[in-house]
Amino acid sequence: MSRAQPVGSVKLYSVLAGIMIATFLISLDVSIIATAIPAISTHFHATTDIGWCGATYPLTMCALQPISGKLSSLLSLRWTCLAFYCVFLLGSLICGVANSSKMCIIGRAVAGAGGSGVVSGGLSVIALITTPQQRPLFTGLVTSLYALGPVVAPIIGGALAEHNWRWCFLINLPGGAVTVVTLLLFFHPPRNPIRSGVMLLPSVCTQVFGSLVSGILGKRRSSVSTEVASDAVL
Repeated sequence: MSRAQPVGSVKLYSVLAGIMIATFLISLDVSIIATAIPAISTHFHATTDIGWCGATYPLTMCALQPISGKLSSLLSLRWTCLAFYCVFLLGSLICGVANSSKMCIIGRAVAGAGGSGVVSGGLSVIALITTPQQRPLFTGLVTSLYALGPVVAPIIGGALAEHNWRWCFLINLPGGAVTVVTLLLFFHPPRNPIRSGVMLLPSVCTQVFGSLVSGILGKRRSSVSTEVASDAVL
């Protein structure tokens, strides 16, 4: 698929279905952990660090947004989307098989890193495969699914946690397989001229430096806030 497809195109709807599934799962993962936290905490007998299971995912997803967006513009959109989604699935798998709270936190961080490029990449794909007339409708459908995720996440998470909390993460794998297959089979954008490593280096370094500075400043501010809060409590 290298240009906008007709409204009835099977390829168009297949790719859109994959993007919509991916967007919904990324959004679902933000809040599904809320109702699973008690079960995870009980299973691992952890209380001090279990909160990071919920915070790490959106933290890494937001922190890596600039890098993921830049990579999508510099490299192949098809392969960057696939790479980010595979990273998201890997993180979900790590959480699903975790044998400690720390392993679950690491899995959430990996999933967040992958999720940082899924939604923005999906919207870029929509912009590429649709006509200007189709674009508002399909963009609205995808963004509405992103808004739907936090609404239904507590219900789905609670139902899954009653059976086995691991399914709150493993549920991403079947849907992820559908998205990966549709992108591999039906999405073939035109090739952009590949920039040399020397040309890519400044852009990548700039993005990495910005993310590192933001992370360091955030950590320092959180440390100061903790100290102030501790003094206030004392």
